[in-house]
Amino acid sequence: MYTAKLITRLCNSCLTDTAVTVLEEVVGMGWKPSVDTYTMVIDNLFDRGRVDYALKLFKYMALHHGILPDVDSYSFFLRAIRMLSRRDDISKLLKDMEDEGNYVGPETFNVFVDAYCKEGRMEDAESLVKLMNQRRICPAAVIYKSLIDGYCLKGNMSKSREVFDLMSHRGVFRDVAVYNSLLKGYCEDSKVEEAIPLFHEMMQSSVKHNTEEFNEVPKPDEYTYFIMLWGLCNNNQVEEAVSLFQSNKKFNLNISVYNMLIHGANKNGKLDIARSLYNEMTVIKGLQPNDMTYVAMINGFCEQGLAAEAKEWFLEMKEKGLWPNEATCTILLIGFRKTKQLDLVEMLLLEMEARGYESAKPMFSGPGPFSSLSAKEGMVSL
Repeated sequence: MYTAKLITRLCNSCLTDTAVTVLEEVVGMGWKPSVDTYTMVIDNLFDRGRVDYALKLFKYMALHHGILPDVDSYSFFLRAIRMLSRRDDISKLLKDMEDEGNYVGPETFNVFVDAYCKEGRMEDAESLVKLMNQRRICPAAVIYKSLIDGYCLKGNMSKSREVFDLMSHRGVFRDVAVYNSLLKGYCEDSKVEEAIPLFHEMMQSSVKHNTEEFNEVPKPDEYTYFIMLWGLCNNNQVEEAVSLFQSNKKFNLNISVYNMLIHGANKNGKLDIARSLYNEMTVIKGLQPNDMTYVAMINGFCEQGLAAEAKEWFLEMKEKGLWPNEATCTILLIGFRKTKQLDLVEMLLLEMEARGYESAKPMFSGPGPFSSLSAKEGMVSL
């Protein structure tokens, strides 16, 4: 216990080399460090850029002490696992671990397959799944979900759907997380038309669940609805998104969803829908708009060239003491420049400088476009 505390104090004091020396000495004396102790030292080695030694220590931990990454410790060893996946070391490590007599169970395979998928290395991930099958270790739903996520990441939706269908063929229950992964992939790949039938399956299943009839299709959760709303808005189907939103009472008091819908409506030039949603949110539901609500409204009016309305929303936002972050301020600058509202550009830049936003500094420094603001058209440019 004392040794573990000593190593922790050394790491916290940035004395990583000393901590490694102590660790090596006590391990040589037969002491088996805990996962927490290994994690502390390995993380410090990564922070100091000593990647090779960090990986060496990680492998030693696995080979000689049989401490294998599982779902619970995945986040602690994430950097090591991802680095191994990039260096083609995972398969070799698995073989070495088994040669040392360490049992490699499904939990460890789950972690390594997921690491490959997060790196987009799908052939390597599939080879590990094949190895699992050869060793009669049945891949669980989490493995299939990782494969679906990986193929979605690569934009290969046909393979994602193939894995999804394979689960049903092999009798593996496809839970709501699996459905959500495929839905999200379709929506992010601008294939919301492929997502809609899947969503309708889940909606029909929800009715059957309510009648206590067994169904292998899970009912949608709140994240499912969020994915579909986002997908519809980005596919210029704002009316359908609003209809879906209003049909689900769970979302009625969720300001983040209102903001997403308002942004989607404005992005598609549906200012009447955006106004209606804003009024519903504030007057009927009693929700207070935040800075993102106003930015969405302002940007919508700027996109349509409605300078006076955009200015009213901006001034109202200021009166309520709301202020956007630095990145969002840049979006507003572009909108105000588009509608030739140089007074708002100047007001915004001065406020950004007062708040210490770094992006405002080069805009004021000569001879850049913001070094001298005037009412003349073309004096300000982004």
